[in-house]
This record gives sequence, C-alpha cells and structure tokens, in this order.
Amino acid sequence: MERKMNIELVSEQEYQASNSVASRRCRQRKIWHNIKNLLKSCFDIQSHNRLLNRDGSLININRLRQNINDEQQSYKNRHITWPYLLNIYSPSMTSSDKKIYQNRAIIRYNRLKRTWQERVSQSDPFYVTLADTILKDVYRTDGHIKFFQ
Repeated sequence: MERKMNIELVSEQEYQASNSVASRRCRQRKIWHNIKNLLKSCFDIQSHNRLLNRDGSLININRLRQNINDEQQSYKNRHITWPYLLNIYSPSMTSSDKKIYQNRAIIRYNRLKRTWQERVSQSDPFYVTLADTILKDVYRTDGHIKFFQ
C-alpha cells in the first residue's frame, strides 16, 4: 500500500498569518491556564476546611484572620467567615447552633420588617422621613442606578 503525501504550497504571507494565529492561540491558552491556576489558588476550599472542626466550630480565630489577611480566603467562603469577624458567631458555635441562630435572626428580621411597614403605612412622620433618607442613600450608592442622566 502506497501512501501519497499531499504537500500544499502556500505563500509566505499565508504561512506567517497562520503562524501568528496559531501562536496567538497558544499564548491565549497559556494565559487562560495561568488564570485558571490563579483562580484555583484563590478559591482553595482546603484552607477553609482546615479552619473548622467536623462539627462546624472554628478551630482558631487568629488563623482565620491570618488567612484573610494573606488573601487565602475565597470569595465563596466569605459568607462563612464574616459572621466570625463581626462577632455574630462565637468560635465555639457548631453548625446546628449557627442554624438555630440564623432561624431566630430571620424571625426577628421579619418581625422588625413588619413593624417598619406598619408604621410607614400609618404615615408616622419619623418613619416616613427615615424611609426617604434611606431611599435617597440607596440611589446615591447603588452603582446600577445612574445618578446623572
């Protein structure tokens, strides 16, 4: 069985163009590979797991603070770490304790929200003024709302 080789001749310009596209793709692949490695290091779940016991209690608050300071904390885990930093959770709270606390906080929040809505609907001047101030502040600080049109 004889094999024939098809050799296609291309101009120097076509060769350079195809080479530049290939090298550009290669560079892009390398860049994306580096970005993926960087993201993997930023979103390291192992560092998070070493901070909590099996029951969900914090092992060492100083190590948590050091991880955050060294930027080893993933943005995905910030919802777990911020309550410790703000002293909402004590380091000894287990996962079940946190769930109980969260449920109580939700109930308390909804109760306050209902009270707030009732007082605003009754046109209590203090709460109406406060609601207007808050709304103005939201418009001022929200990046999605254009201040100047």
